[in-house]
Amino acid sequence: MNMPFELKGGRPLVSEQAGVIVKRVGSHIGAEVSGVDLRKSLSEPQFKVIENALVESELIILRDQDISSDDLLTFGRRFAELTVHPFAPNE
Repeated sequence: MNMPFELKGGRPLVSEQAGVIVKRVGSHIGAEVSGVDLRKSLSEPQFKVIENALVESELIILRDQDISSDDLLTFGRRFAELTVHPFAPNE
Protein backbone atom coordinates (compact mmCIF):
# COMPACT_ATOMS: atom_id res chain seq x y z
CA MET A 1 0.00 0.00 0.00
CA ASN A 2 1.42 3.42 -0.91
CA MET A 3 -0.04 5.28 2.06
CA PRO A 4 1.99 6.81 4.89
CA PHE A 5 1.27 5.61 8.38
CA GLU A 6 2.20 6.51 11.96
CA LEU A 7 1.55 10.24 11.59
CA LYS A 8 3.16 12.67 13.97
CA GLY A 9 2.70 16.38 13.49
CA GLY A 10 1.22 15.86 10.03
CA ARG A 11 4.39 14.21 8.65
CA PRO A 12 4.65 10.43 8.32
CA LEU A 13 7.28 8.67 10.41
CA VAL A 14 7.34 5.86 7.84
CA SER A 15 6.06 5.95 4.28
CA GLU A 16 6.30 3.73 1.21
CA GLN A 17 6.03 4.91 -2.38
CA ALA A 18 7.22 3.23 -5.58
CA GLY A 19 8.70 0.42 -3.48
CA VAL A 20 10.94 2.87 -1.58
CA ILE A 21 10.52 3.00 2.20
CA VAL A 22 11.43 6.23 3.99
CA LYS A 23 11.67 6.24 7.78
CA ARG A 24 12.40 9.45 9.65
CA VAL A 25 15.13 8.84 12.22
CA GLY A 26 15.40 12.24 13.89
CA SER A 27 12.83 14.75 14.99
CA HIS A 28 14.32 17.46 12.77
CA ILE A 29 16.87 15.84 10.47
CA GLY A 30 17.59 12.47 8.90
CA ALA A 31 15.74 9.68 7.13
CA GLU A 32 16.61 6.06 6.44
CA VAL A 33 15.81 4.91 2.90
CA SER A 34 15.34 1.22 2.08
CA GLY A 35 13.79 -0.94 -0.61
CA VAL A 36 16.29 0.07 -3.29
CA ASP A 37 19.52 -1.39 -4.63
CA LEU A 38 21.83 1.36 -5.87
CA ARG A 39 23.65 -1.11 -8.13
CA LYS A 40 20.51 -1.14 -10.27
CA SER A 41 18.97 1.69 -12.24
CA LEU A 42 16.31 3.56 -10.25
CA SER A 43 13.04 4.45 -11.92
CA GLU A 44 12.10 8.13 -11.99
CA PRO A 45 9.39 7.64 -9.31
CA GLN A 46 11.89 5.82 -7.06
CA PHE A 47 14.47 8.57 -7.49
CA LYS A 48 11.86 11.27 -6.76
CA VAL A 49 10.97 9.58 -3.45
CA ILE A 50 14.66 9.54 -2.47
CA GLU A 51 15.19 13.13 -3.64
CA ASN A 52 12.13 14.30 -1.68
CA ALA A 53 13.41 12.50 1.43
CA LEU A 54 16.73 14.32 1.08
CA VAL A 55 15.07 17.70 0.60
CA GLU A 56 12.72 17.18 3.54
CA SER A 57 15.18 15.52 5.93
CA GLU A 58 18.48 17.08 4.78
CA LEU A 59 20.28 13.77 5.40
CA ILE A 60 19.51 10.32 4.04
CA ILE A 61 20.91 6.97 5.14
CA LEU A 62 21.00 4.03 2.73
CA ARG A 63 22.22 1.00 4.68
CA ASP A 64 23.79 -2.20 3.36
CA GLN A 65 24.49 -0.93 -0.16
CA ASP A 66 27.23 -3.08 -1.72
CA ILE A 67 28.09 -0.52 -4.40
CA SER A 68 31.18 0.46 -6.34
CA SER A 69 32.57 3.97 -6.66
CA ASP A 70 31.08 4.10 -10.15
CA ASP A 71 27.64 3.16 -8.76
CA LEU A 72 27.93 5.93 -6.19
CA LEU A 73 28.94 8.48 -8.85
CA THR A 74 26.02 7.43 -11.07
CA PHE A 75 23.62 7.85 -8.15
CA GLY A 76 25.08 11.22 -7.17
CA ARG A 77 24.87 12.57 -10.71
CA ARG A 78 21.09 12.12 -10.66
CA PHE A 79 20.92 14.95 -8.13
CA ALA A 80 23.22 17.44 -9.89
CA GLU A 81 26.64 17.88 -11.44
CA LEU A 82 29.29 16.59 -9.04
CA THR A 83 32.16 18.78 -7.88
CA VAL A 84 35.31 18.21 -5.85
CA HIS A 85 35.35 20.03 -2.53
CA PRO A 86 38.07 22.74 -2.59
CA PHE A 87 39.67 21.33 0.57
CA ALA A 88 39.78 17.74 -0.70
CA PRO A 89 43.27 16.39 -1.30
CA ASN A 90 44.25 16.46 -4.98
CA GLU A 91 45.67 13.08 -5.90
